[in-house]
Amino acid sequence: MLNELVKLSHGQAPNFIVFHLFHLSRGGIQPITTTPPITIITPSPATTSNSVVIINPTTPCQCTATANCADGSGTLNPRIVNNNPPVVCAVGQVYCCNLINPNPVTAAPTTIPPSTCGIRPNIANTFLPGVGQAAYAAYPWTALIFRVSDNALIGTGVLLDANTVLTAAHKVSPATQVLRVRLGEYIINAVTEPNPLVEIAVSAIRIHEAFNSVNLVNDIAVLKLATAIDFNFNPHIRSICLPAVGAVYSGQRYQLDSKLWGRCWTAGFGASSFASNQYQTTMREVDVPILDGPTCQARFSASRLGATFVFNQQSFICAGGETSRDACTGDGGAGLVCLTGTQWFLAGLVSWGLDCGQTNVPGAYVNIPNYLAWITTNRV
Repeated sequence: MLNELVKLSHGQAPNFIVFHLFHLSRGGIQPITTTPPITIITPSPATTSNSVVIINPTTPCQCTATANCADGSGTLNPRIVNNNPPVVCAVGQVYCCNLINPNPVTAAPTTIPPSTCGIRPNIANTFLPGVGQAAYAAYPWTALIFRVSDNALIGTGVLLDANTVLTAAHKVSPATQVLRVRLGEYIINAVTEPNPLVEIAVSAIRIHEAFNSVNLVNDIAVLKLATAIDFNFNPHIRSICLPAVGAVYSGQRYQLDSKLWGRCWTAGFGASSFASNQYQTTMREVDVPILDGPTCQARFSASRLGATFVFNQQSFICAGGETSRDACTGDGGAGLVCLTGTQWFLAGLVSWGLDCGQTNVPGAYVNIPNYLAWITTNRV
């Protein structure tokens, strides 16, 4: 089994940040020892067991030659995936699944996001971020996901409301594991921070019913927290805004109602190189351009995926493709967020890619605007 962890590090060029992929031993990721104050919120006895909501994918799959597979199965690099393929195929073949979604997502009615979501708090602190480091509480919706059995950090997510975290399905599958979420993390092992960390048990894992672990179609899941976070008591923790129905991403800018906004950002912790399993101690950030669907298709077809690859624009958007700037392996489930006015909106979740920081090779992110109806149903 391969365990992969988010990698945010400097690239070859100055001021560039790259998430790097590395393979850990079977011993898995070493637990993080945290010395700052931590507020641990545990559920009542009635809510201690995980409520699991998962249905096996129904998409037809079969063993076939790699050249015949249009969905990239056996070639994609998921962002932190711990699952082995469900079928072992003959040499020269891959387990390939149809990209056509039998249950297309129906858009939910447009809603105006609460004025409190997507706002970076203004908290006085003495931390001076270095090159490539995020400012304190710059991404207050970031949630780290831990497996309770071995205290392993298995992925990242984003806080949607006081008791809901959105993440990539491949990070929390199988849904039978017991998890907890950490909010408010900025410097690992810091002696003091302006505000304490908060850890809350996960009471329910809801994985998309059509999630396919081979080609990562419908790579989305909701975690329900056993106890709601108190935003008033924790000013450094905030929720992210969901985009409006009809939000699209073209060129290098976020587009909505004919208005263009700046490049989008992702953030997290990670090791400094392929060979290292030492985490960065301070949260890092990188901005990447959003590409339109035809450009994504052309870039992936020109990669090792080959000319027959079909990029599933229902499930994914793509971003990046700039040398030494990438959201790569590591924070699988981390948010790709875009600034609209004074609020930050969730455009995607880190899902998969081909290596990291390669010129003209973007990364794939869950297409959040296409999953608004599913999110609305499963966040309650």
